[in-house]
Amino acid sequence: MNLLFILAKIKDFVKAYKGDIILFSIIFLLIILSFAVGFIVGRNQNKTPVVVSYCATYKI
Repeated sequence: MNLLFILAKIKDFVKAYKGDIILFSIIFLLIILSFAVGFIVGRNQNKTPVVVSYCATYKI
């Protein structure tokens, strides 16, 4: 198999599934964008840590 044959097969595949490839690309980019925005927003929030304290008289 030579390189031109492989490129021709890829070109045919892209032509056949152009709409699906575009739809997948848009959905993938939206997922990555929403993750990045959530990560940036969550990183900038200063939350107070949860402190767990036990009572000395409590027995299990």
